[in-house]
Amino acid sequence: MSEPTKRRPTGLERAQWDIEQGRLWKARDRLAGLLSSHGVPPHIPEQEVLELLGQVFYAMGDLPQAGRYWFLTERSGEDADKARSALFARYGTGSTLLAVLPFGHGLDTYPEVVRSRAEALDVDQREVERRLSKASGRPAAIPRGSRITDWLIGAFFVLLLVTLLVGFVTVLKFLFGLL
Repeated sequence: MSEPTKRRPTGLERAQWDIEQGRLWKARDRLAGLLSSHGVPPHIPEQEVLELLGQVFYAMGDLPQAGRYWFLTERSGEDADKARSALFARYGTGSTLLAVLPFGHGLDTYPEVVRSRAEALDVDQREVERRLSKASGRPAAIPRGSRITDWLIGAFFVLLLVTLLVGFVTVLKFLFGLL
């Protein structure tokens, strides 16, 4: 009869142990790794990771970073209010803030209070949707430039083509002595 295999601790459990051991920097790195571009593994609740990462940054004295993660949770209280105020002081309430929020999924997967906060930002809601569609892996609508920009780009390519054509004809004339 074989011995039962020991379950390997999750990244979240290891981060919690690092916090207990006073290694906040290591817990921060583990938790940030869980939120990497691959997203939080399905067996680990993302809200717990966001909550704990906010706590780590708060304990380290980095209030804007704590606010960045707590913005996406239901966390409330004086500490969360201070952290979100520091977040707003650093990034404002517009596009810059939206760009630094670590959304991992579409807005519909977050608690209602988070959806309300995101909708209250001082940005066009299409920008919020575009940012979230990038986070969730859904294809975002390709933003179109202005007509003037489109025209200038087109004119540049036409000019480039004409220049190449004139250069090609000049080289041919030179090579075949038609000058």
